[in-house]
Amino acid sequence: MKMNKWQALKRIEKRYINSINTIFKQVEFLSQTTNDPTKLANMLKALSTNNYFNSMCEDVATRMVTHINREVGGTWKDAAIQVGRGNEIYKLLMKEISNPTLSLAISEKIQENARQIKSLPLTVANDLTDEIRKLTFQGKRSEEIANIVKAKSPNLAERYINTIARTEVSKTQSALVQVRAEELGLNWYIWRDSGDSRVRKSHGIMEGVLVNWKDPPNPELLEGVNHTYGNYHAGCIFNCRCYAEPVVSWNLVKFPCKVHVYGQIINMSKKEFMAIA
Repeated sequence: MKMNKWQALKRIEKRYINSINTIFKQVEFLSQTTNDPTKLANMLKALSTNNYFNSMCEDVATRMVTHINREVGGTWKDAAIQVGRGNEIYKLLMKEISNPTLSLAISEKIQENARQIKSLPLTVANDLTDEIRKLTFQGKRSEEIANIVKAKSPNLAERYINTIARTEVSKTQSALVQVRAEELGLNWYIWRDSGDSRVRKSHGIMEGVLVNWKDPPNPELLEGVNHTYGNYHAGCIFNCRCYAEPVVSWNLVKFPCKVHVYGQIINMSKKEFMAIA
């Protein structure tokens, strides 16, 4: 499948996963220092408050967010040139260094990502404690429990790391696209799904739908299911590979078009849409 220029880059996600995995080599090291699974869980809890560990988490988060910000800035510039708005957006990009809205968004995403990574040792420790409790309830001897936990512990964080990387890269991409769009007065984007068989039904419903940045949809509610995750933008929910394609020029939108408005998806002509836009 051909990548859209607004889509979060897989290479950034892979680099992020590798960076977090490097930090969590410490978890593997800790698992080799003790045969007592309860002691290991306590060591992991202590790691989550370690200053050096937290500093590494912040460094990794900063690199990821900064990388995405640079890529998003380049994407905006290319899109603007394509539709004849290059000079206007070039001026915006030149002002970014002193743009308090963008600076705040970048800072917030760095802190949010750092918090996610810092929480991993505690999450793994809680999983470890649950595993010990389950094995004890099953009547396993302490030696058996220690061996089972020791074998599992190096990989306990893996699924969390992959989920965090996929989710946070997409959320950061979407947030930084939104900041620039709203600075330019571009209030609408087209929701794009990833275009493969793994797309959730609720997100497939959103494919090609015009969405206002100030009015995020509730895809699960639109699908008609009982359980929802609330209102959110493309790419802003766990494991979501969707992305926002900002409407830089209305000449690029083919009407009639599906529009999310009043909590519904309505098919509108250009005249109907412009009356509410």
